[in-house]
Amino acid sequence: MPHLPRPARGSDPLELEQFDESGHFRAYHQIVPKENLHALIRVHEGQGIAGLDTASDETGCMQCHGTKIELDSEGRPTPETWPNAGMGNVYPNGSTGSCTACHTRHLFSLAESRKPQACASCHLGPDHPDIEIFENSKHGQVKRVCKACHTSLHADDFFSQGDKAVRLYNEGYYRPAKRLLEDLRSKGLLRKNPWTDPFQIKFYYLWHHEGRRARQGALMGAPDYAHWHGFFELQLDLYELQGIYDKRIASGEIED
Repeated sequence: MPHLPRPARGSDPLELEQFDESGHFRAYHQIVPKENLHALIRVHEGQGIAGLDTASDETGCMQCHGTKIELDSEGRPTPETWPNAGMGNVYPNGSTGSCTACHTRHLFSLAESRKPQACASCHLGPDHPDIEIFENSKHGQVKRVCKACHTSLHADDFFSQGDKAVRLYNEGYYRPAKRLLEDLRSKGLLRKNPWTDPFQIKFYYLWHHEGRRARQGALMGAPDYAHWHGFFELQLDLYELQGIYDKRIASGEIED
């Protein structure tokens, strides 16, 4: 059977304990109950084609999030679940996690896993452009331990600004947009297929793309992502959502 990398369970349980409390541990577990996400993969992206409807998952989602690795009748991993480099793999023995997602098996070096490049294969793209933000920030140009250059006041005030940006997103954008969404749902004014519904598509962008970029840009020292690719686009999203909402409430119908 091929070697399946999984969390080390040595005499020191600290690393395992920290991993089990982290977001990386939840990378696959949090996907399991999300029926709308499974529908996106199989029904919409996979077009319901038998044998092909999990292709976008196998080459995309699970390569970062991981999956539940299944074994065939000979005790070997199935091609639908292995190989993958997913952080949150659930293995046949019940353990969760893939250490080699960050620590390559050749060196298994802590220093190597701390390099920003170790994060880049998963943390990039329109929904969470971490590596792009990092590479375009001062910290991406010059790497130093914060306190070697900055006082605690500097760091505290930086995070105070970042926290305000997160609150602005939550209170000024996500919650108002979610209220509009729920009101339309209660009145039967949302299309059953969300990916053909302009309102639901725009809501998805507000949450998954522009909102993430705004928060990450604010907290990672990337002002262009915080503003032009973040809050500027968020306000356009919200106004568009409000416009669609107003038309549907006034007419009592979903526009063609």
